[in-house]
Amino acid sequence: MKQWMMGWGVATKLTCLLIVQVLVRYRVSINEKNVRGNTALHLCATHNKPESLKLLLRSRATDLINCENSSGLTALEIAQNSGHQLCAELVCFTYTLLSTAIH
Repeated sequence: MKQWMMGWGVATKLTCLLIVQVLVRYRVSINEKNVRGNTALHLCATHNKPESLKLLLRSRATDLINCENSSGLTALEIAQNSGHQLCAELVCFTYTLLSTAIH
């Protein structure tokens, strides 16, 4: 699945929401990690791609909210540490919704 993670990396780095839409539409696994342990959510948070992040959160990526990369960071922590406020708010809001739904 490394070629798919490369696709996720290219999609987020190039600010190409269309590529992310195609990957989601064809149900490419969004649970894969790259060599640094980053998921698609981590990559969107790293590269400040809130629209792609929003699409992923709507498309089954909610299981990855608490996932840590090789450095022990979640997508939320990456967004906060990088000053990517909108990405941080999206992840935080989704986490809050999920937590509220469980309780």
